[in-house]
Amino acid sequence: MTLAELGMAFWHDLAAPVIAGILASMI
Repeated sequence: MTLAELGMAFWHDLAAPVIAGILASMI
């Protein structure tokens, strides 16, 4: 796994709950 792939995996792990929380709060 390259550093970019590792960064993207980390970003999705971090961003997914945040985005889900924002969407949930908007509904």
